[in-house]
Amino acid sequence: MHVANQKRVADELQRARALVSVKVKSRPGFASRLAMKKYVPDNIVYPSAESSGAINVSKPSKKVYTGDVVLGIATMHKSNAVPVISQKEAQEIARMSQ
Repeated sequence: MHVANQKRVADELQRARALVSVKVKSRPGFASRLAMKKYVPDNIVYPSAESSGAINVSKPSKKVYTGDVVLGIATMHKSNAVPVISQKEAQEIARMSQ
């Protein structure tokens, strides 16, 4: 009886594997693209970076605008921030937003 159970389980497993390999109909030529496997070479070696001691990984200092070219920042369509360089440009932006 034990051998009969093993044979039954083996038959069920074989039927289950047959169901998994059911082919799906698709567009002509599409199946050949599915059958192609991506080539990934197995002999690629990515060497580690060589360093000569400690590396500076501290956060850079905050950048602050110290010049006098930009007069201000205007908000245009959909909260788009635009730098204002001249008084004329500020008036044009104000006219566009009306």
